[in-house]
Amino acid sequence: MVRQLDGYGRVAFPECHFEVVESEERGLLVLSADFHQVRLKLLQSDRSSENGNSNGNGGVEGSGGKEKVLVIKWSEMRQYAVCHEEQIFVLVFLAKAGLEESKKTIRILTGFVSPIIASYMCVWD
Repeated sequence: MVRQLDGYGRVAFPECHFEVVESEERGLLVLSADFHQVRLKLLQSDRSSENGNSNGNGGVEGSGGKEKVLVIKWSEMRQYAVCHEEQIFVLVFLAKAGLEESKKTIRILTGFVSPIIASYMCVWD
């Protein structure tokens, strides 16, 4: 019964800064991951999304407001890396906007970069 609850098996990391390389969007987010997807809850953004709110694979859930949730399925994840020196965690994934797909790169700046995060993410490779 517990396995049926929303959030079961999900690990959430503390709020941290992010930047989207392709659009120079910056702000704060909370990253969480489970067996099916990575969720990026955007708490504050210095630039609004070019594509607006959308649903579906690699899309933004919810409607309106400043807070958005970007859901990235593991099948859409193309690459991730950890840069210990700069304390940056990088995610590269496919984002869909209508019929078009494009690679997006998000740099997450956090003091929690460690081999533990990298090994946790390797579970879904």
